[in-house]
Amino acid sequence: MSRPRVSVIVPVYNRARAVQAAAASVLDQSYQDFELILVDDGSTDDSGRVIDELARQQPERIRCSHQENAGVAAARNQGISLSRGEYICFLDSDDEWLPEKLAVQVDFMDRHKEIGLSYVWALVVDEAGKVVGREGRRAGRNAYRKLFYLNPIAPTSGTMLRREVLEEVGLFDPDLRTRQDWDLWFRIARRYPVREIPQFLVRYQSSESGISADLGQTANDNRTVLERALRRDEETGGPMHRQEKRVLAFLSLRLAYKYLQAGERASFRRHFREVIRLCPMVLAQHPRVSTKCLLAAISTRR
Repeated sequence: MSRPRVSVIVPVYNRARAVQAAAASVLDQSYQDFELILVDDGSTDDSGRVIDELARQQPERIRCSHQENAGVAAARNQGISLSRGEYICFLDSDDEWLPEKLAVQVDFMDRHKEIGLSYVWALVVDEAGKVVGREGRRAGRNAYRKLFYLNPIAPTSGTMLRREVLEEVGLFDPDLRTRQDWDLWFRIARRYPVREIPQFLVRYQSSESGISADLGQTANDNRTVLERALRRDEETGGPMHRQEKRVLAFLSLRLAYKYLQAGERASFRRHFREVIRLCPMVLAQHPRVSTKCLLAAISTRR
């Protein structure tokens, strides 16, 4: 096969039904110079057979790989190792693309050679496919700084990056169970411009079930990623390590609010006290969330 311009990598774990729709949304793109790489991450359902059948139907376009369960980061890395495209995209197996997604991004990346990563915005859909929200934040020209407070590069299914960028900064960290994408975006944005394309071209699956199931792991990974980024920033003489207390206070505020939503009051109080200890001024900068947290903190004292 000739080398495609775009490699699309889809990690799959127990998504036998959803992955067919995800793959179809790639195959239906108006831009057709791509390869689709499906990586089965040790699924225990019928996902392995489904992706094998997809590859059998279009061997010139689709390749699949199987591995023991190692997590989404390892699955994406496996896809990257198999890929040949100039540009690399990721699509989660329960998300879908609108037909112009690749065409818009390839055109943008071709016209802006300095950009290391671009991302489009997403329509948030529930499990029935109904649009329930929108995910779209601007990176502007300060993506690196913004990443320390709130990840604007979301979801991962909306991203496109150049192969040489990954060759320079490295791949996803498989030791992180969550937040691997945020960790990689830090490494990219530190060296390359990142830009948003303000068009809603992804259908992003959102589920509110089990909001606190992995909250402890996510909280730990959030802190790990942020502390790594702060260390790298200090080592390279960057601007953000001087704001370490403020950055960590904002993270603690976000985690406190998530624990409050999940009804885990002890964890909420622990993280909220951390905000006060590190940088209470953060509360004034985020009044909506801070008000809810302050009211909850007061009520728990009564």
